[in-house]
Amino acid sequence: MSLSLGLLPIAGFMQPMRPTAYLAGVANCYEEYYLDETAEFSYRVHPIARVFLKFFAPRRKRCATMRGMSKAVKPLSIILLAVVVAVVAAVYLSRRPEEVPETSAAPVLGKGGGHFRGPEKAPITLVEFGDYSCPSCGAYHPVVKELLNRYPKQVRLEFHHYPLISIHPNAMAAALAVEAAGEQGRYWEMHDLIFEHQEEWSASPNPEPQFLALASRIGINSNDFMQAMRSPQLRDRVLQDVVRARDAKVDAVPTFFIDGERIHVTLSVGAFVEIIEARLRK
Repeated sequence: MSLSLGLLPIAGFMQPMRPTAYLAGVANCYEEYYLDETAEFSYRVHPIARVFLKFFAPRRKRCATMRGMSKAVKPLSIILLAVVVAVVAAVYLSRRPEEVPETSAAPVLGKGGGHFRGPEKAPITLVEFGDYSCPSCGAYHPVVKELLNRYPKQVRLEFHHYPLISIHPNAMAAALAVEAAGEQGRYWEMHDLIFEHQEEWSASPNPEPQFLALASRIGINSNDFMQAMRSPQLRDRVLQDVVRARDAKVDAVPTFFIDGERIHVTLSVGAFVEIIEARLRK
């Protein structure tokens, strides 16, 4: 897939979006976004509503009720109103992204790319697509770290960026901050700090001072760090991860794969351990 910006789910790269339905649960965090042109659907999305309003609504400024209509008009009004409701429902449902049921065949992810944590020859590779601003990604972070501590030789983490800045405005800047730290050999240290201090910077109008302060804690050169954050090469690196996520049909963050196969796992170390142990027995 090419780096077509029209396909990327980040602010400024897609059509206008209506407010996000953020579905946060214990098991996972699904962040869905639906395309829409305007909230005034009756005039711009569904022209049939204009016909209804023009010919059957009482010509007065107050709200119309069914009682204000004649007996001849009322049945036809009900029919037309039902048609409008049906059209609205059909358009709304057709625009919702398809959810992947847990019982369906999981998407397969190719090897390579991302940043790695753990032994190169580990028998299991856990791939994560994450957004540094996503609260659920922040909640999963210590769970994943504990899993790596329990299986230091058996599990390797491969992390990919998937910043949804249409709903998390600072997610791209955070990804760039981690990449900039990586240019000085401090990728995973910054990765941990960004997640651990998520609440401090995620809602900030300008998170760069916080990122710079975190980078200073781990001995990063400030000038080189800020220059790297503005590097087109680092931005392209993040966007390549976004394309990879779209190619793997990632529709939520965090999303995990093990050895190329997508897994659905609840927010607990035990749930991960159960999956890892089953894989090790194969």
